[in-house]
Amino acid sequence: MRYRSREQLYHASVRELSVQVLQQRRQLALNEQRYCKLEEENSALVSRLKHEKLCHEKASDNRLDDSLMRRMHATPIYLRFREILLNPSLTPTPDEWMALHDMINSEIPSFFATIYGDENNISEEEYRLCLLIRLGFKPKEMLTLMDYPSSKNVSVVRKRLMRKIFSERGTAKEFDKRIREIT
Repeated sequence: MRYRSREQLYHASVRELSVQVLQQRRQLALNEQRYCKLEEENSALVSRLKHEKLCHEKASDNRLDDSLMRRMHATPIYLRFREILLNPSLTPTPDEWMALHDMINSEIPSFFATIYGDENNISEEEYRLCLLIRLGFKPKEMLTLMDYPSSKNVSVVRKRLMRKIFSERGTAKEFDKRIREIT
């Protein structure tokens, strides 16, 4: 009789433990689902915060760049270059190019170093083109100010400069964007 009750007790204990294990497995599965859901929510929040931070930084950068561009566009040398555009018989003098260089480098001290870099073999003409791009002149205006023939393809020069200065392939517009981002 004792044997039977011990055996029954053993089986009852095993059933009870089996039920407990099953309950714990169900609880574990629920916890894993909750964890995955929380992880997804956390990732979504992190992504949203990163996006908001980026938008805020861009807005801040745009305000700074707008302020910088307003200051540079108000300088006598910038206005002189605009005046030259209105009179195609005029071209900027070497002193005017130097004044433009000085103005940009006083507003953006890293500009010259970024363009010339350690290994960049940039000609004076190419540097002047970068100055005009940084000031927001259009390609046709660059042709006039640089006294290029109308057949000269400024886009090709800008793409080549992208490789020379930034060691990347890219379009002329991408090059302009990179030059305008130098602050």
